Amino acid sequence: MLRFKSLISAWAAVVILTIPLFPCHINFKPEKVLVERGQPATVTLRVELEHRRCPLPLEDTEISEDHVEIIEQGPWTKTGRNLYEVELTLILHAERGELRVIRECDKKGLSEGILKVVAR
Repeated sequence: MLRFKSLISAWAAVVILTIPLFPCHINFKPEKVLVERGQPATVTLRVELEHRRCPLPLEDTEISEDHVEIIEQGPWTKTGRNLYEVELTLILHAERGELRVIRECDKKGLSEGILKVVAR
């Protein structure tokens, strides 16, 4: 019986250690934006850190704009355990555009979030 318990414990340890841990989770609120061209829209960028002591500062989060311009960015605010948010005000300059947010972690690799912005 002791040998069986040891075998089960070893198997459980292997399973737990092989489960991949994901890098930061990046999303937006709302998930998709419908806006009049040239009119401002406000979205919230949310980043949930995978590691409690993340080596990558929030300020090093890369945001690239495609046919969308960020005209105002608020400060990062901690809203939960390992959860941070920043409010962005943006303007769409075409029929469609997107914001692409990238965080590259030395420990876990690349995290990416994409917000689609569409004209009404």
